[in-house]
Amino acid sequence: MSDFYSSQELGQLAQRGVQILLPEQTAIRRDVNLQQLESGAVLHPGTRLQGQSTRVRTGAEIGPGGFVVLEDSVIGPGATVGAQGPVSLRQSWVGPQTILGMGVAEEAVFLGREHAGAPPTTGVGFRIRKGSLYEEGACSGQHTDTKMTLLMPWVTLGSNINFCDVLLTGGTGDLPGQFSEVGSGTIHFNFTTRGDKATASLLGNVCEGVFLRSERLFIGGNCSLLGPLLAEFGAFSAAGVRLPRQLASGLNLGTAHLSGHKNYDPRCFPNLRWIVSTQLQFFGELVALFHWYDQVRVRIAIDTFGESLYRQGQYIVQRNLEERIAQLQLLTELVAENQSHSERVLPETKLKDQRAWLQGWAQRKEQLQSYAFIPNLAPEMLLRELVDAEGTYTRRIQQLSPATVEVGQQWLEGITKPFFAGELG
Repeated sequence: MSDFYSSQELGQLAQRGVQILLPEQTAIRRDVNLQQLESGAVLHPGTRLQGQSTRVRTGAEIGPGGFVVLEDSVIGPGATVGAQGPVSLRQSWVGPQTILGMGVAEEAVFLGREHAGAPPTTGVGFRIRKGSLYEEGACSGQHTDTKMTLLMPWVTLGSNINFCDVLLTGGTGDLPGQFSEVGSGTIHFNFTTRGDKATASLLGNVCEGVFLRSERLFIGGNCSLLGPLLAEFGAFSAAGVRLPRQLASGLNLGTAHLSGHKNYDPRCFPNLRWIVSTQLQFFGELVALFHWYDQVRVRIAIDTFGESLYRQGQYIVQRNLEERIAQLQLLTELVAENQSHSERVLPETKLKDQRAWLQGWAQRKEQLQSYAFIPNLAPEMLLRELVDAEGTYTRRIQQLSPATVEVGQQWLEGITKPFFAGELG
């Protein structure tokens, strides 16, 4: 027996309302449960489905603009995959009304578009790698590359962008001037000369950002973001500049690209305090987002698919948490390996930081690994208002009363703070 269903077997799906336009040019492996292809789904010629987890919901359209390969991926109702060319998805979830243009995604989650007028989720040439989460209305232009990156509602990336190890939030809507935005040609530099990536950048924050009332952020085009970077809500930047360390609310002019030479010793970590403080703050915000999914999103989902989709979003947050622990472990090992050299060349104030971090790492790591076990339960008034509210997810969030938002924010801040308290011990 062939590994693929025959054209005759696929033709029988029409009786259930599944449209396979050319069965002889459609390949579905037998590990796909045909019952997971729902009435109203449309498969264009050149579609290939494989994997036991693959599912195509009603109204989804696969491959109108080119060949599509789905492997262990779930396509939500009304979504379009391959709107502008070939697409390959592996172990990814695509939410309602999502529009994916042309590109590849692996271990990624898209929560979808909330109305027909929203821009397409991705354009041509997207590469969305493991650990990427696009929340409601988040989108990117042409030739964007993300990995271990979380874009909260309406965040928009331009074209020719490389964003790895970033959390970006901020904004109040999806109209121009309301959402956080990154200009074309911008890169987040997340890899150090030492080989570690304890460089994740926090643009905005979760505790305020999830309530969709914060000022937007704007990063100008052709900028170089040097991780780790912290940006306040309301931060804007000029185009074509280097942006290190911190962005305050208002216009940040950055620095020009430097030239010349200076002494540099890759075996030393004179900025360890800054690196550790930013990474622990980033981690704490991720923990807050993890519990926002676990205790809020999942409990207010409108149907079982929405609940499953949110669980997948939570899993992406979990992947990012595990990545941060791994990168801090690598950083700690590098500091330890070079400690004897540092003792000879660094001033005592810097050495105290390194000794404190090395001495406290085992206990700190144990604390970080406990991120899922938080005794702080979501406030009942928050859940009650969200359950009673009507409309899309973002609409329900924005209907919350100011008093409830304040209580919810305090709950999330109570989750984050223990993870970056003490920092170096």
